[in-house]
Amino acid sequence: MISIGIVLFQNEEFIEHFYDSLLKNIISDTQIIFIDNNSSDNSARIVRKLIGNSKGKLNDHKISYTFIQNNKNYGFSYAVHQFVERSTSETLLLINPDSIVCKYSIQKLHECLKKHTKSIVGGQFVDYKDVQIKKNSTVLNSSYSSCLLELTNVGKLIPQSLYKNTFWDNKEGEGDHAVSGITGGYMMFTKNIWNTLGGFDKHFFVYLEDLDFCMRAANSEFGLYVCPQAKLQHFGGGSSKNEYKYNRKHWLVSRKYFFKKNFSSLQYSLFKAIDLIERVFIF
Repeated sequence: MISIGIVLFQNEEFIEHFYDSLLKNIISDTQIIFIDNNSSDNSARIVRKLIGNSKGKLNDHKISYTFIQNNKNYGFSYAVHQFVERSTSETLLLINPDSIVCKYSIQKLHECLKKHTKSIVGGQFVDYKDVQIKKNSTVLNSSYSSCLLELTNVGKLIPQSLYKNTFWDNKEGEGDHAVSGITGGYMMFTKNIWNTLGGFDKHFFVYLEDLDFCMRAANSEFGLYVCPQAKLQHFGGGSSKNEYKYNRKHWLVSRKYFFKKNFSSLQYSLFKAIDLIERVFIF
C-alpha cells in the first residue's frame, strides 16, 4: 500500500489533468490525501467533486480518500506533517498537483525505493509540454560554496569558465544514482525515515524544506537516490503564480534560515552580507 500526499494552494487549472494521470499510475491499494491550504480559487471544490465521483476501486486496487481543509495557509511543511499524521501506509509519496504523472512513473519510483532500502528517492522533473526536456529537480552538490552560488546571485557574477557550479544534478542516462537533495514535489520515503528525522522543519513555510530534510537524512546515513525513469511533467509555480511579492517574501525568509541552520557562523555571516546587498539592490 502507498499513501500519497497532495498539498493544494491555488491549483484549480491543473487538478483535473493531474488527477487523471495519477489514477492511471496506481500500482497498489492506495490512500490519497489532499490538503488544501485555504485556496481562494476553486481548488477545494474541484477536489471534492473528484472524490465524490470516485468509485473507491481501480484495477482491483482499493483507493481511499481523505480531504483536509485548512482555514488558513499554514505553509507546505506544515501541510506535509498533516499528511503523514493521517497516512496509514509505511510507504509515503509526496507529489505536486501542478504536474502530469508520466506512464509507469510511480511504479519506477517504487521499484527504486525497494532497491535502495533506508533511502529517500525522487523522480525527474521534465517540461510540462515536452517530456524530452529535463528540468532542475535534484541537487547533486549541497556544499556551502555550491549553495551560495546557486541560492544567491553570486553565481551570476562569476564566469562559468572560472567556476562551474555543480549544485544541480545534470547527469545523463536513465540509471538510478546518488544525489544530495530531492525535491519535495516528487519524493518517496518511508514513515520510519520521516519519524527518525522529525519530518520537514516547520520553520520553513515554503522553499528549501526539502533540501534541509535531505541534508539531515544524509547526516544520519540514509541514502538519497534519483530515478530518472520516474518522470513527472512539472509546470512549476502552480501554487503561487502571479504573486511575486508573496514568493519573494517566503523565499528570502526560508533562504536565510536555511543558511543559518546548516552552515557555520562564519559562513552564515558571509551569506548575511550578500543577503543584505541583494535586498537593497535586487529584491
